[in-house]
Amino acid sequence: NGFSALGQIGGKERKDMAKILLGCLIGKLPRHAIITYQSLLDFIQIAQYPTRDDTTLGYLAQSLNIFHQHKDILIHLGVRDHFNIPKFHSLLHYQEFI
Repeated sequence: NGFSALGQIGGKERKDMAKILLGCLIGKLPRHAIITYQSLLDFIQIAQYPTRDDTTLGYLAQSLNIFHQHKDILIHLGVRDHFNIPKFHSLLHYQEFI
């Protein structure tokens, strides 16, 4: 799928890729896959806000909920075999530690 080979790139490169990723996927993946990636990118963006309030924390929780509602499409498409990934599990607790 091409994404697994990108494990060695740095933070700046990842941020640069995130800026264009969604636009590259539109029209190439089913709607639910786009929603999955969009919600994950939204979560990452909101988590990096310099300050947060109850409203932005609500947006953070909402984007994570949407991701979890739609992530199984990535298994169905063969992008992932599973989501038993410690970093994904830690996202569930992110909001409570802010």
